[in-house]
Amino acid sequence: MDRGFFKVLKLKSYCWKQEIVLATKNLFYLFPPKLYLPAWIVKTISEIIFFTFLGYAAAGQEGATFAFIGNSVAIVGRSIIGRGTGLIANEKWMGTLTYIVVAPFNYFRFVVGRNVINLLEGFLASVIVFFTVGSILDIFNGNLLIYIWFMPVVLIIALSLIGLSTIIAGITFYARTSMYVSSSIWLLLMIFCGITYPLTILPELMQKIAYFLPTTNGILAIRELTYKGTLNTTFFCYLINELLIGLLYLLIGFFVMKVLIRISLKKGTLDSF
Repeated sequence: MDRGFFKVLKLKSYCWKQEIVLATKNLFYLFPPKLYLPAWIVKTISEIIFFTFLGYAAAGQEGATFAFIGNSVAIVGRSIIGRGTGLIANEKWMGTLTYIVVAPFNYFRFVVGRNVINLLEGFLASVIVFFTVGSILDIFNGNLLIYIWFMPVVLIIALSLIGLSTIIAGITFYARTSMYVSSSIWLLLMIFCGITYPLTILPELMQKIAYFLPTTNGILAIRELTYKGTLNTTFFCYLINELLIGLLYLLIGFFVMKVLIRISLKKGTLDSF
């Protein structure tokens, strides 16, 4: 290989690194890590314990397990949908969005690179809570298989949600902010994805829609493993479906972003905040 290949590779690696560094600085802009991380972990653990006991009060041990799984997964969703969709709004607020767009702009690097820290934050918090609270309350009766497989499943869910956050972030090129859009979509996911109650209580049409949304199949995969206690074909089918849905949303997100950037450039909405 010639030196040109390694120069390009070095440049691309540098660009990816800068996206991740900027995203990290944005995350800890108001609160330094020494304050932010302990508060985030304590808040999240307390929240999961609350919902687990609430599930136990409603339906005994089965209700506690159901609520614990759903809300543990919801942690990663809040990080990516809540913060990942604010990528464009932050750049608008700082007055740098126009410079980013008119320069050589890579959709994939910008969205995925800026979401790495949100993905990592949500993933680590979800795993830490799942292991800590699950062990303390003995939710799974010491079944290590569930703990081991929770990590790849929640990582796939996180990657799947990046596609949805890309769609919402793309809307912000035209709108002033994504806050209301992201909040509305997150609440819809809470309704459709079986986080706090079984999908079977939804009307038939809503159930069909739910299977085509991110997180639904991932949560069903974890619950399938929990109830059966072992890996099976259904578990892997849910996992593959989650991955494919995430890829579909990512492709749609890049298309939405590309179209709305063109519209924003024509109507001059890139600087509206």
